[in-house]
This record gives sequence, C-alpha cells and structure tokens, in this order.
Amino acid sequence: MKPLPHLALVALLAGCSGSIFDRPLGGSVLPPDAGSSRALGALAPAHVRRLSVTELKNSMRDLFGIDAAGFPSASFPIEVSQGTLENDSQSLSATDAFTAPLQEAAEWAAAAAAARGPALVPCEVAVQGEPTCALAWLELLGPRVYRRPLSTTEHAQLLAVYTTTRATEDFTTSIATLLEAMLQSPAFLYRTELGLTPYELAGALSYFLWQSTPDEALLDAARSGTLGVEAQVKRMVEDPRASIAAQTFFIEWLGMTTTAQMAKTDAAFSPALARSMAREASVFLQTRVWDGPTGFSDFFQGTSGFVDANLAPLYGVAAPLDGGMQEVPLDPASHAGFLTTLGFIATHTPGRDRSPIQLGHFIRTSVLCQALAPPPPGVPPPPADLNLDVHARFIQHDSDPTCQPCHRLMDPLGYGWSQYDVLGRRVPLDHGVAEDGAGELIATDIDGKFSGPRGLGARLYASPAVRACFADTVARWALGRTVQGSDETSADATLRREALASGFAEGDMKKLFAAIAQSPLFSARDTRGVPDGGAP
Repeated sequence: MKPLPHLALVALLAGCSGSIFDRPLGGSVLPPDAGSSRALGALAPAHVRRLSVTELKNSMRDLFGIDAAGFPSASFPIEVSQGTLENDSQSLSATDAFTAPLQEAAEWAAAAAAARGPALVPCEVAVQGEPTCALAWLELLGPRVYRRPLSTTEHAQLLAVYTTTRATEDFTTSIATLLEAMLQSPAFLYRTELGLTPYELAGALSYFLWQSTPDEALLDAARSGTLGVEAQVKRMVEDPRASIAAQTFFIEWLGMTTTAQMAKTDAAFSPALARSMAREASVFLQTRVWDGPTGFSDFFQGTSGFVDANLAPLYGVAAPLDGGMQEVPLDPASHAGFLTTLGFIATHTPGRDRSPIQLGHFIRTSVLCQALAPPPPGVPPPPADLNLDVHARFIQHDSDPTCQPCHRLMDPLGYGWSQYDVLGRRVPLDHGVAEDGAGELIATDIDGKFSGPRGLGARLYASPAVRACFADTVARWALGRTVQGSDETSADATLRREALASGFAEGDMKKLFAAIAQSPLFSARDTRGVPDGGAP
C-alpha cells in the first residue's frame, strides 16, 4: 500500500510522542461507591498508555474479523522479559523501533479489512455509490477503532484522507488507506484513563479481561449509559477471549515467553519438543488453571498433565493414539501441578546441566513477591567441571560472603528440583550422585524443609503470602503498572483484599479476575492534575 498522504499524517499524528502519552497525569477522583475515607493520593494516577503489541494484534483481529496469523509480531521490539508484563505502561513508548512495525501492521490489517468489503460493512458500491459507502465505512468502523464516538474534527480529517486518496487510487485502496490512518492515530494506539468515562471503562475492562478492544455490547452499553460492570464482567470472563488473555498473563508471569524458541544440547532435545513444551503449558493453564473451579490448587498440586508424542517419552507414559495433546495421570511421587511440567523446568534451567538458581529466583521473586538485590560485580561463575553434581557445583554460594546473602534465599528453593534434568525429566542420579530433592524455605510465612516440587507446591498453596502476591500480580496486569502491595493503607492493598475475599479461597481464577474488574478501585483514578475537559 502507498504511504499515508501527508495530509493524514499531519492531521492525525502531529505532536504525538510516546514519552508524553506514557506519563501519568496525577490528580484524584473516587467513584461514589468507593468510600470517601480512602486517601486520594493512594489511587492509581490518571494516565494515557499505549497498547501493547499483543493488544494491537488482538484489536485488529476483533475489529475487522480477520485472521491474526498475518500480524507481523516478529517486526516489533521485544517488550517483555522475565519478571515483567507486556502491558506495563512505564515500558510502552512509541520509539522508531516501534512505529515502523506499527505502519506495517496497520497496512496489513487495513488491506485485509478492505478486502472483506460488504461482508464487513454492509454497503454495495454498485447500488449505493462510493460516497455513501465511504461514509458507511467511516461511521461504522471509526467509533469502533477509536473506542468512542468521533469528534466533528476527526470525522472531517478522516474523510479527507479517503477523498485525497480516491483522487488517484481505486475505492478499495482508498478505504484501506482510511483504515490505515485510523490504526496509526493516537486515538487507537493510546488508551486514556482520565476519569474514567463510560467509554474509558469499557476499554479498561476489555483490555484487562480480553487484551483486546471493546465489543459492540460494551460500546453500546457505554453509549447508552447502561454499562453495568457486574453483568459485563460475568459475560466477559466466560468468553473464549478471556481464556486466551489469561494464558498470555500466566505465560508472562511464569517467564515462559521464550519456551518455544529455546535450545538445549541434550540429545533428546529438538525444536519440535520445545514447541510441544509451550503447547503443554498453554493447554495446562487453560484447562486446569483458568477453566477449573480449583485452578489455583491445580497449579500447585494437580495430579495430571498433558502430553503428545514428543512429551510422552520424557514423562514415561504412552503417547496419545491420535497424535494430539491429551490429559494423562502422572506419577504423584514425581509430578504435581505446573511446577513439574517439562517446559517450566527446562525454561528455568539454563545451560547444559541442572541448576537451582533460576528456579529458586522465580519462586522467591514471582511467587512470593520478594525482591532480591542484583549480584555484585566480579562474582566468579560456578566450577565448569561437568563431573560435579548440582550441590557440589554451587557449594561456593553457601560459604562465600558475597554470594551467601541472596543465594541462601534462592538455592535451597531450587534444590527441590535437583532430581530433574535440563529437559525436566525426573533423573535422580546427577553425575553418579543420588539427589533427594531436599529443599528449604526461609524468610517466608511457610518456612521449613520440603521434598521436591510436590512438597514445595503444597507449602506454596497453603501460604497467605503467596495468594496475596498472586492477587497483586493480577492487579498489576489489570492496571498496567506496579502496585503498592506492601502499603496496607493504599488503595492497591484494599483492591487485593477485596479480590482475595471473592471466593478465590477455593482457587477459582475467574472469581479473582472478576473481583478485581468489579472493584470500585479498578475504575477510580487520581485526576487532580488532568486538564479541564478530561478525556474525549
């Protein structure tokens, strides 16, 4: 497709920079039912945040009913790493590395949408004429793309994009250029949270629960002033889009975004095995954790797993006859919940031999929400002698005063996986040394020795601190920012308490997500610094 006309770029994009739109705006407002006694300064600041790459892809898919397989995900810069979430507003900006792939994605989506013609916008050019149909495309899709009604100025500017392009191009190309302009507009790319207005609330709900744009039901409710949050959330958590979005959250929280691309030197490893590990994780998290009424328990203590022909030999079970992914019972002596899935262990075991550090680090920081200091400079690597077992290779961490303070918090946790190799197989012998999987928790609310990931999972599931940490992490995903979970007087801590009281005690993930979305504090924003007029 030809580049956007200069008129469109000037009218729609001038003066828009990522740093401006990512900055919190300050101020304070409480919804009527949030309680007047809460400190205003503890609320989430009003802000405008950019859509993440996943949110862009899902929005384009749902706006136009097109297959997302063609979305150029690989062209965008990587915006998530272990310990971070992709939708963190502080890490999302419109740099040159982002805007070039954005144009590519906008061209792809616009061309695919325009090609759908009357199937997407019910207007026949041959019957109703080009001007009528161009207005139909603008007036039907404009409010959907912008997630609110178009202003008079926006309507005129967008119509000018179509008219200017139509002077030299055919109708379909001109419609595609109109859509491309919309998809590169700040009104689509950035999501305002300045009030929240009914349209902003519709967007907040949909991007939390679906990672996508509001559907017609949400927009209609916002338009009519009848957006009942409880009814909408009940509908939304049962939608397939919620399951897909939840899987994305879990995979990012678990630090497994690279599982399908990892490489190992083990002779049993193959790229196909890595892809099966990633698929196993997705199916487990959807079927056992999100859809199940005891998902939080199953995450730590479940007694079944999912295998295909690639995974079955590593678990020591028969491969499914149909060649697909199938749920099977696993040996409870060695497998319990997600922490013993092959992909989780393999992803957090770097290099060519088993290691406790990353596994222990994940539990300490992501499951217990305890911060660890970065390693001091000049720390020597562990011995390279591959004839040493896992304990012997890391014994320095027990005695070296530069290593001991942090590693005493990580390594005893990671030693719980000492019976598992780099591919997640249970292999009790490590270089001829019999490993027992003995580990220990210290500086937690569940201190004590445990045996293997099964023993660790049982302790973690029983921990109030783990539940609070997880609720804070979901809230961080919902709000797109760091939460102030350690300050019990903050609005964030109140939000966590409301979520934990939702019925999540039984482990129902949907109840936890729904409770956060329905809390008055989810839609409360600190707006004292917002300029007069607020959001459009």
